[in-house]
Amino acid sequence: MIAQAIRRADERAECDVLIVCRGGGSIEDLWPFNEEVVARAIHACRLPVISAVGHETDFTIADFVADHRAATPTAAAELTSPDRQALLRSVQQSGLRLQRVMQNRIQQRQQQLDYLNRRLLSPMQQLAHRRHHLEQLQLRLQHAMARQLQRRQQQWQGLQQSLAHLNPRAVLQRGYALVEKINGELVQDSTQLQAGDQVRLTLGKGSADARFASYSHRFLA
Repeated sequence: MIAQAIRRADERAECDVLIVCRGGGSIEDLWPFNEEVVARAIHACRLPVISAVGHETDFTIADFVADHRAATPTAAAELTSPDRQALLRSVQQSGLRLQRVMQNRIQQRQQQLDYLNRRLLSPMQQLAHRRHHLEQLQLRLQHAMARQLQRRQQQWQGLQQSLAHLNPRAVLQRGYALVEKINGELVQDSTQLQAGDQVRLTLGKGSADARFASYSHRFLA
């Protein structure tokens, strides 16, 4: 059943990462993840696979076949959902480092040009030759800087697109909802609610207020 589920998920290709996980248990409970058929299904899967079977000290063959091993299922979920603010800070820091590098390169080239200019104290023929050489250096420098700036801009755009994919609003557009109590507390488990509690549902478009009816996960508008 586990191997069939992995193959079915690979065929449907509806997600970016596949997490094969199970909570802790005895060696008998975890043994299915040592089976050859499961290992081969993980190896053949075209989707990136994270194995998170058992507790941190538990190891199965699935952990060694997968693209990555997480200590627990919770750790696997955190691994696939990086901090958006941290990524933004990383992008900003990369932009500042790029700016400093480019400024240093320009200053170095300017110093070299100044040095060459000071050496242009030869007869007219040598002066013309040096001037032509400087012009060629400037052209090559401009072309090199333009190519480097273009590469950095492409990298910047790629990071921006990655950040856009991590936008929580994009997840809500796929039919998910964010459930919050009236006091703003995020609801992640039905045990946080009692019958009659007021909740706010944030959807892909707009929001709605609802009342929690019971632990059968039903809501009354």
